[in-house]
Amino acid sequence: MPNLNTFSMIKEKVNKYKDDYSLESVGATFGWLCLEIILDLNTDEIEDSLTDGPHDGGIDAIYISGRDVYVFSFKYATTFEHTRNNFPETDLDKLLVTMDRIYGKSLINGNYSGGLERR
Repeated sequence: MPNLNTFSMIKEKVNKYKDDYSLESVGATFGWLCLEIILDLNTDEIEDSLTDGPHDGGIDAIYISGRDVYVFSFKYATTFEHTRNNFPETDLDKLLVTMDRIYGKSLINGNYSGGLERR
């Protein structure tokens, strides 16, 4: 369960990254920060991994390293009160459908954002 101190620290870091890297939204910035912290990626690797967009199939980032594939769906709460919200069920369904299409090799180019099509 998140606490106010952790939330405030993350929010401060997200706002700093948003300004430092001229990113367009705090949600995208949160994904950027997560990739840097979780996978220790550099700027180019982060930019190549992000797929976030209106047609991302619920996948906000994919990173491939050798035989390891990391798939991310980020959710950023703009207020501490929203940190208690559950992961939206429709977002999880969308992610599962996309993963099924990837595994079944039935992902159709043109229906997804550019970052996801490259995978």
